Amino acid sequence: MNKIKKKKSPSGIFITGTDTGVGKTVIASALATYMNSCGHKVSVMKPIETGCFIRSNILVPSDGMKLKYAAGSNDLLSNIAPVRFKNPLAPMPAAKLEKKPVDIKRIEQCFHSLQRESDFIIVEGLGGILVPISKGYSVRDLIKKLELPLLIVARPVLGTLNHILLTVEAARKEKIEVKAIVLSGFNNKTKNIAERTNPDVLKELLPDIPLFLFPKIERINSSQIRKEAGDVLSPLADLLIK
Repeated sequence: MNKIKKKKSPSGIFITGTDTGVGKTVIASALATYMNSCGHKVSVMKPIETGCFIRSNILVPSDGMKLKYAAGSNDLLSNIAPVRFKNPLAPMPAAKLEKKPVDIKRIEQCFHSLQRESDFIIVEGLGGILVPISKGYSVRDLIKKLELPLLIVARPVLGTLNHILLTVEAARKEKIEVKAIVLSGFNNKTKNIAERTNPDVLKELLPDIPLFLFPKIERINSSQIRKEAGDVLSPLADLLIK
């Protein structure tokens, strides 16, 4: 993997899912760990995190903490995860329930601060691309605001074709570049016929978007991901930093 060169406008990626719980944090953490182990300065961000737990009257973002650890980051958690909600809901209903609007300006400020200090920034979204942040403003609008290309993370099993195609269509409608698709938790020895055939179908339907099959990994650390997913992360990282 070629060393990332410092640029005036550091590169980065926005990671979205086809649904909640599809493996966005795993992929974001694995990428951050891999790039960090290669000697690159990586910033990470979870702009909005819902379902935070409370410790000493503070909302603690578990995904934000995982990303910070994975990147070996010294950045403030308040910048990595600037907007937090207690309830495990989409931001729009969570904001209404908890009576505090999502501060988009705060997100932008934190993003640009992190971006300036890094070679590459990994931003993990929440849920899917059309999840409502506020009335008339979705995750897709945030992606456009941050001016990042998109990495789509999806499940490998039955139903994923429709979810992926809808996500790609939603991104392309607003001229958001889709850099790659990752099927997370893919088992190359599976007997599930949908999981076995989905990769070839996706390559046929979306020949211009690189597809990566990421195995299930129990622990995200440098040695583990290099051993179990290095052959996926190396070309994926190279693609993202071009």
